Amino acid sequence: MNCFLNPRQCCERLHSIEEKLIVQPISPDERKNLVHELEEVSHVIEELEAQAFCINRFATSYFKELKDTIVMLYGKIDDSILKYRVSVIEKGTQQLDVFLQKRDIKQLSLVVDTLKCQINSLFNTYAPTFEDRRVIAFAQLQLEKAAALIEGKPYFDPFSDLEGWSYLETEAVLETIAELLSQNDRKAARLIFSQLKPAQKRLFNAYLAPDDMLSHLLHDVEGSTHHDQLIAG
Repeated sequence: MNCFLNPRQCCERLHSIEEKLIVQPISPDERKNLVHELEEVSHVIEELEAQAFCINRFATSYFKELKDTIVMLYGKIDDSILKYRVSVIEKGTQQLDVFLQKRDIKQLSLVVDTLKCQINSLFNTYAPTFEDRRVIAFAQLQLEKAAALIEGKPYFDPFSDLEGWSYLETEAVLETIAELLSQNDRKAARLIFSQLKPAQKRLFNAYLAPDDMLSHLLHDVEGSTHHDQLIAG
């Protein structure tokens, strides 16, 4: 990038980056290029701001606006790459469904491994919204179905037992339990979770990463239930 860009040209570069983020979710390579471009513009603005401070202190407010725009664009880049990665998971789930219908075990195994890696990688890097988790939850349930077919085991669709229970209701319970845990009220959180039906728990768990705190709650509660059943037996 030309180190002698003026403030107006810097502003135009930032506007150009923002327009690219509006068109469609960006790929990892596009993210790399846009972050590099942002860093270069930021460096030029820092130099221009230092010069302006010595000459015209009133100009520093304009450079602050440009720097705020840069911070905003970093956030938009992360949002865009998250949307891209969720869309990749959604396409992978559609592909999985095709092979499920064909009962193509060989192709299923390949797609299952890829999809699991994509989901784990996303959870390790980002904090998905409920809308994103809805896509992931459906993918997780399809992975369960694929694993059952590959292993020759029966698969029970949780939705057949949910009696009107929906994704939105699952999200409401998840939000309530998360709020209780943030208040360190594990007892109330465990109580709410323990009152869910098995099918509801499966859908609830499909929203979560394996190492999520709420996942640990699920295992703790189910472990306690199993322990109580052993004692009763």
